[in-house]
Amino acid sequence: MDANSHDEKPLLSPREFEILLLSAEGETDAVIARSLGISHTTVRFHLRNACLKLKAINRRHAIYLAFNLGVFERVLNDDAG
Repeated sequence: MDANSHDEKPLLSPREFEILLLSAEGETDAVIARSLGISHTTVRFHLRNACLKLKAINRRHAIYLAFNLGVFERVLNDDAG
């Protein structure tokens, strides 16, 4: 899926999605790494990949784009219901 398409959501791996969501919730790289049992470097690797797929310039931009593109919509709907 193309991040430029208005009809399709960008395809993030499950780990990229999970890490971007935790980052959107305000977790630091260190906290994410500890909670997932991975290294800080691996967290940054997945965030970089998510940024590339979303065509974002940084983590904050990736989070903004993910919300606007509806990437987190399923999670928000699950929490509301």
